[in-house]
Amino acid sequence: FNKKKSIPTFIYYSFAELCWLASTHFIATEKGCSAVASRTKRRKLQKELQSEVCARSDIVVTTAQLFGKPAPKLVDENTIKKMKPGSVIFDMAVESGGNVEGSALDEITDIHGVKVIGFSNLPSLVADHASFALSNNFINFITDFYDKENKLMKLDLDDEIIKSALLVHDGQVLNGVFK
Repeated sequence: FNKKKSIPTFIYYSFAELCWLASTHFIATEKGCSAVASRTKRRKLQKELQSEVCARSDIVVTTAQLFGKPAPKLVDENTIKKMKPGSVIFDMAVESGGNVEGSALDEITDIHGVKVIGFSNLPSLVADHASFALSNNFINFITDFYDKENKLMKLDLDDEIIKSALLVHDGQVLNGVFK
């Protein structure tokens, strides 16, 4: 499973904008693509572009980590100062030192009006939310379609929700996706 390949799809479906920064010997600018002579100059241009993108963003998610080394600092205080108050930075590399200057392990830090989230062990938080969402869906489904008087589920096959949720009824596959 390649996370980098799946991220653009996730971002597309969440109506966010993805910004890949140039990592080759060329860098894209508003005027086109140009060659950059030195690694130092290229990194400086990348940092400037990243700072501009962060300044326009309401939410920034950083994920860069290096195996066996501290995470690189990608967002510095000057960049944070350019961001709108109320913006959020999610530092997903906080356990290995963080990508954001001033992020703190397992804390939400306010830096110049920007919230920097530095939660560790994110997978442990997902299961709790997923379980809550699933159980909430079950409760709403049962509440909406359970006939208390007759003590059974009401299956109105013309109801849009029932149509999309019911796969098989009386031995017949109803949902076209599964036929």
